[in-house]
Amino acid sequence: KGQKPEGVAYKTTDVRAKVVGINYDTRTVDLMGPNGNIIPVEVDPSVENFKNIKKGDQVVARYTEAIAISVRPAGTTKK
Repeated sequence: KGQKPEGVAYKTTDVRAKVVGINYDTRTVDLMGPNGNIIPVEVDPSVENFKNIKKGDQVVARYTEAIAISVRPAGTTKK
């Protein structure tokens, strides 16, 4: 009866990483994190001076993890 529970939780993290690969045409970079893991990243068009980034540069990448939960009666979905 009444409002069902729902919520959103998120966490934003900044990571300093080294550029180990770059593709200017596709706006992607391969970043090596502090633990040595390599992650491919698409660079948003709003990032200025992308053409000035080169292998070996240190950058700060920000990413957000999120989860949403909504409780509904069995057999129903929210659209």
